[in-house]
Amino acid sequence: MMFKEQTMMYLNHPNIVSIKEVISKNGRIYIVMEQMGNNLCTCIERFKHLLSEDQVRNILFIFVQPDHYRFQILQGVAYLHSHNIFHRDIKPENLLLKGDVIKIADFGLAREMDSRPPYTDYIATRWYFYVSALLRSRYRAPEILLRSDHYNQAVDLWAVGCIMAEIITCSPLFPGKSEEDQIYKICTVLGTPTKEIWEEGIVLANRLHFQFPQFKPLNLKSYFPHASQKAVDLISALLSWNPLSRPSAVEALQFPFFVDAYSPF
Repeated sequence: MMFKEQTMMYLNHPNIVSIKEVISKNGRIYIVMEQMGNNLCTCIERFKHLLSEDQVRNILFIFVQPDHYRFQILQGVAYLHSHNIFHRDIKPENLLLKGDVIKIADFGLAREMDSRPPYTDYIATRWYFYVSALLRSRYRAPEILLRSDHYNQAVDLWAVGCIMAEIITCSPLFPGKSEEDQIYKICTVLGTPTKEIWEEGIVLANRLHFQFPQFKPLNLKSYFPHASQKAVDLISALLSWNPLSRPSAVEALQFPFFVDAYSPF
């Protein structure tokens, strides 16, 4: 049994898709999971074609409303990290819906947090299929885009920040068309990282002979006019260039954003 199956067998959390059975037949492994509905990406796209952004935002409220002052996605991420696992592929397509509950799925790229780097398997596989890779890269942390092979669970928190922003705007925050374009899109919003902000990032970029485009950071509150300042503060923290500056999932759950269960944005 591979890491994916071993991982899913013992995970038990309301925001993690549960596994019902693992079947080995003719040298192949089949996983039987609980029945779920659509994923978050499909939900957003479907409503975007039928409703205004404000209406979509109201419908999506149920999926981002804190449950006992906790954001369901972050609850799932915190659970994974507390069990020594980081997902590495958190994106709307991997967030499945069941009633008013979101569940994290697809552990194909998950790794143990104390596993030994380099994580070259991720680098090798993420561009295997272009369309899938293009969608996946939109939620990739800068350290991965710059080919770091010693990253950690902070990449999951970056992805959560991207998803929170997407729920507000109903569109991907960084819709890059390649790894380089993805970095460009990030710079247009967050500004160009400096050595003081993220020294390791400068080193990674130099190693790739890549030069960051020059932009000043945007005022995220004006970028998200419908969002509360508490929501903007959380997103801003999650989308820190420097992985060391991002809050852990547990720390993020303590942000003021989660105090008011009735006003997520």
